[in-house]
Amino acid sequence: MKAVAMQQYARTEGRRQYLPLIRFTVAIFWGVLLYIAGVVSLAGWLAAIAIPQAYFAWWGPAHVAWGLALLQLVTMALPIAVLVAGGTLAALRGLGGGRLMAMGVCLGLLAGWVWESATGLLQLQAQVGGHIWPLLSASLRPRWWDLSVSLSPWLGWALAILSARRLMPIAAQPSLH
Repeated sequence: MKAVAMQQYARTEGRRQYLPLIRFTVAIFWGVLLYIAGVVSLAGWLAAIAIPQAYFAWWGPAHVAWGLALLQLVTMALPIAVLVAGGTLAALRGLGGGRLMAMGVCLGLLAGWVWESATGLLQLQAQVGGHIWPLLSASLRPRWWDLSVSLSPWLGWALAILSARRLMPIAAQPSLH
């Protein structure tokens, strides 16, 4: 009887040692899913919103870029940042929080960004032709008025991390080991 209990305990402890790795892997997949299904889909849907020509006429030809920057900030960057913050907080809550899970979500977001950027770049190169390096250089340098949208997933993630630290006191956070 005692031997069976020891074997049961050994099996349980053996499985338990892989739990942080499994949770970290789930956090990475959550980040990828959050970026691809959330950020890219939401950005595409929000980009389809029609803006009346009068909006740009109000800014005048000299200040259209400022109008576009404000439009990008309000209609795309803020919703994307809120979506990523909420998704990151949900992952931290569901996976047990901690720095390791937060880094897993960030790594997943980064992997999703790389995947979407690479596939978009390859599709653009197939349509336009020529060398890929000028396209890559242009895609890594967003226009100033589009900078808020480019940074919004990362600002949303940082907002979630700051919120999680305030919501979960340091003593209550689970350890990484």
